[in-house]
Amino acid sequence: MEGQVPIVSVKTLLTGQATDPAVLETSKQLLTAAHEWGFIFIKDHGVPHEFLEELDKISRDFFALPMTAKMELKMLLGGKAWRGYFPPGGEQTSGIPDAKEGIYFGTELGPDHPRVKAGTPLHGKNLWPDHTVPKLRPIILEYLARLTILGHELMRGFAIGLELGEDYFKKSFGKNGPTILFRIFNYPKSDQVDGWGVGEHTDYGFLTILKTDHHPGLQVLSPDQTWIDVPPIKDTFIVNLGDQLEIATQGFLRATPHRVKIQRSGDRLSWPFFFDPDWDVKMRAVAVDESRVLKEWIRNGGSKNRKPGQRWDGMDLHQNPESVTYGEYLMNKVSKCFPELFSSVL
Repeated sequence: MEGQVPIVSVKTLLTGQATDPAVLETSKQLLTAAHEWGFIFIKDHGVPHEFLEELDKISRDFFALPMTAKMELKMLLGGKAWRGYFPPGGEQTSGIPDAKEGIYFGTELGPDHPRVKAGTPLHGKNLWPDHTVPKLRPIILEYLARLTILGHELMRGFAIGLELGEDYFKKSFGKNGPTILFRIFNYPKSDQVDGWGVGEHTDYGFLTILKTDHHPGLQVLSPDQTWIDVPPIKDTFIVNLGDQLEIATQGFLRATPHRVKIQRSGDRLSWPFFFDPDWDVKMRAVAVDESRVLKEWIRNGGSKNRKPGQRWDGMDLHQNPESVTYGEYLMNKVSKCFPELFSSVL
């Protein structure tokens, strides 16, 4: 299937009831795009343009700091919470250092939170540059709140499209809600030819809601198994699906490989927001009988009718999907991104 990543307006989804024809149509569009591509541009998402412009400016203020100031927030200081700054080359993809720097955030949790007291990895407080870029803390916390709402609405749309109850996925998060992780990445400009800021990979959880600046660089593996450029579109988010949503839908929805090409035109910033299953939930597929859409698709051959594509890591996402919790699965993944840090703090 040739073409470009689909664009879907989610305005009606954010304001309408599940039975509204316009909501049903939007949900169908989201589901079709997620099934065929695993990547979607969404517009009319409700996050103001001016707010996103301010996020861009303040993020650039942070990366413009001297390295000594940024390293005052180094990830080692975040301990098990796995928060803070890493310099270029500090993160790996498939064993190869990425040509990017970044700062990690997540749901802000105090020392009295049960999971923090229990020493649960990736839970705790964020590291903030309050004395150098004091505006970063409030805008990030507001961004996390806004995109958490958007994440729930998108999962609601997928549930409606699959003809499940509209709160099907929300119920699966349990009392602790989704695992929320957020990064800000800076890919410095480079004269290197055919270099990669981050290599081929898929994301781990349910959804990634991605804001990018005006620089190109993102490439996606199309349904025809060819790499295509995905130029940024103003006032949109890019939504891509992770491994867990592919597992949950038995392969109907795609966790699509993607990568980022190094640019010569200037530093490229991106803001990936990860909306993932609860830490303790078991990796589970939707029972076929719960969704007429899935049942019909599997009866007609399911994933067997797709063009064959070999994951770069050789992993079979659908082998023993209920064997581990999402937290166990996630820790196995992040341990390979920061092997030295992992051995030091976890």
